[in-house]
Amino acid sequence: MRSQTRRYPPTQYTTRASAQYFRTILDWAGEDSDDERRVRRIIGIPERKGLPDRDMFAWARQHYEDSEHILNYEANAPRWTAAADGPNMALIDDSLMFLAFSGGPRQRLNGFCAGDPAFMTYFASYFASYFDQLRAAVQPLGTYLGEVDGDRPDKPA
Repeated sequence: MRSQTRRYPPTQYTTRASAQYFRTILDWAGEDSDDERRVRRIIGIPERKGLPDRDMFAWARQHYEDSEHILNYEANAPRWTAAADGPNMALIDDSLMFLAFSGGPRQRLNGFCAGDPAFMTYFASYFASYFDQLRAAVQPLGTYLGEVDGDRPDKPA
């Protein structure tokens, strides 16, 4: 489970580690494997006055094109009208979780990795429940893009 609710798309991070992280998510999901791997993702698209942010929307459109063929990759998209980033999380499995919190400049994203069994026992289940609740309330990324973009040749603001 992974959430991305930021005012800036992943392509605007300048570190190699960030680029590798986002690329690895799709690569891992697309690998031929006998395990039951899947990626479920929530991508918040910031909106102002009913219009999605141009950069984030363009990234989401490209991301959808890059991922729509991956059968065990699902992305949902809420309309994000808050003027601030949301808390971001990645629940890797039953033993590893990342929590990220942004603030201030575009490149600032702080967080921590938790792998302690006691922490995972209590907090990971809470975050997983929150993620499932949020995911159930929003539409798939492709539906969101089609609804906002439609067949128009122009792009959102």
